[in-house]
This record gives sequence, structure tokens and C-alpha cells, in this order.
Amino acid sequence: YRLGMSCGEIQYAYISALQHCVVSYQCGVKLEMVERLMKMYSGEMVECKQCLSQSILQVWHQTVLNLMGLSDDPLKLSGDAMDQEPFLNDSLECKVGSPPFVVYHNCSLLAYLFGEYELAAKMAAKGEALVSKVQSFYADGNHTFVQGLISLALGRSTDQTNFQTIAKQSIDQMEIWSEYAPSNYQHKLLLLQAEYAFVFVKSDDAAVLYDEAIDKAAE
Repeated sequence: YRLGMSCGEIQYAYISALQHCVVSYQCGVKLEMVERLMKMYSGEMVECKQCLSQSILQVWHQTVLNLMGLSDDPLKLSGDAMDQEPFLNDSLECKVGSPPFVVYHNCSLLAYLFGEYELAAKMAAKGEALVSKVQSFYADGNHTFVQGLISLALGRSTDQTNFQTIAKQSIDQMEIWSEYAPSNYQHKLLLLQAEYAFVFVKSDDAAVLYDEAIDKAAE
């Protein structure tokens, strides 16, 4: 960010700022600190007319606000940072894949966290239709992880075999990524494997895998 600003590469600088905010959130930095950071950079992006970066940051910012309890509906990305329906309509009309994908991804995660698994699956399916249009490897990885968790949660309460298939596909893909980037994906793979062992295999290995996932995440 600093290098970009000092060299006049404004677009590069704010893409870096966006990534800094998102990674801080995903790495477990306190939500209050992340929210302040996102609010600051979002204001700067508006001033510098960095519309795409700012629109994506809006979504993450509202997600953080929802998790902090600062929205009327925790499952809907509407509040101080954005209004979900007009945002989606404008983004889809402009045929820009990244902003609507980020909306669907975060909505699926919020629905999963709050136990609304059917809604989570619907949002994940909408995200699946857009993920190929997003130029971000992290987006694909996060989507695959959350989609796997949702399928495993639904696998506990339904007899539909398609959820087991989706979960297995998520695990298979995560195994590939964890070979090349274990610090980013090994703990996620272990959690998916633990859930799969618990839900579908009914194996005692689940407890061991849960512990390993916790240990890897802590690293």
C-alpha cells in the first residue's frame, strides 16, 4: 500500500489495502480493529475513485458489522456499509463478477455460522455460478471450504446423497491445495475430514481429526 501510494500506483495501493483488510479479518484480528481499518480505507477509496476495490471492501465491512451485532438482520448484508439488494442489482447489471460473488460467499458463511444451513446452501450455489469469474485463488479456496462445511451440516439432517458428494469434492480439492500451501489449507482440510468422518463414516477418527485441525489452526 505504502509503495503504491508513494509511486502513484493508486489502484495497486488500494488493492493491497483491500487484501490487508480481508486477510486481517480471516486471520482472526479483533473485529473492532478490522472494522476501523475497513472504514478508514473505504473512505480513502471513495475519495480516490477506486470503485471496484471499494465495492468489494464494502461487502467485507458489512460482514464484520453483522458479526459484531451491528445490523438489523445478521443474515443480510444491509446496514451502515451497504444495502444488499441494490448492491447486487447494480453489480449484476454491470456484469462484474467479483462483488456479487463476495456477497454470496459471505452470505453463505453468515448463514452457516447462524445455523441457517438451507439458506447457506442457496447462497453457496449462487456463488458457485460466479466463482470462475473471480480472479482470486483465495476466493476459490474459501468458497470450497465453506461449501464443504455447509454440505456436511446438511448431511447430518438429510438423506440426500448429493451433500456427501459435494463434501467429498471439497475435501479432494482441499487435499491438492494443502500440498502446495499447507499453512493456508491444512487446518481447513483437517476440519472437513473431521466433519466427514463424524457425519458419514461414523468413525472414532473424527475426534483425532478435530484436535489436529485445532492444533494446525493455532500454528
